[in-house]
Amino acid sequence: MGFKREIIWFYDLIPPSPQIVCSYYDVPVDNFTVSFSDGRVLCLLVHHYHPELLPLSRVRLQTSLAHQELELNTSRDYLSNSILVDSELYRDNEKENFRLLAEVMKGLAGVPAMIFAGDMIGTVPDEKVVITFVAYLCSALVEVPAPS
Repeated sequence: MGFKREIIWFYDLIPPSPQIVCSYYDVPVDNFTVSFSDGRVLCLLVHHYHPELLPLSRVRLQTSLAHQELELNTSRDYLSNSILVDSELYRDNEKENFRLLAEVMKGLAGVPAMIFAGDMIGTVPDEKVVITFVAYLCSALVEVPAPS
């Protein structure tokens, strides 16, 4: 079994998978590295399982990665005339997503602190670390009882 097949198999272990969850919010998940680097996917996973822990309104969706995705899907002429790039705002939004995640993790048992904004933002995160963290996070999220 090759490495790529193992990753696909891992995606199948987490119901619902990050790709399926994030597709509800129009956020693509292509891999366990860059797709997780701005914190959106992790926050959306928390929101999806437990919106009371992290309301969607608190998740910062405008990030540098989101802007890059928009660039890929929109003509350059449209972008240059209508979208002002604010990289400082994007970086602040990414930091806020990881701050929100850290806040939520304090209340989740069994999720080790292994994802930090400094290791994720503006770089290609370590795939094995992200996979491990997502497994712990999803396991904890499905075990948290919904409020009565």
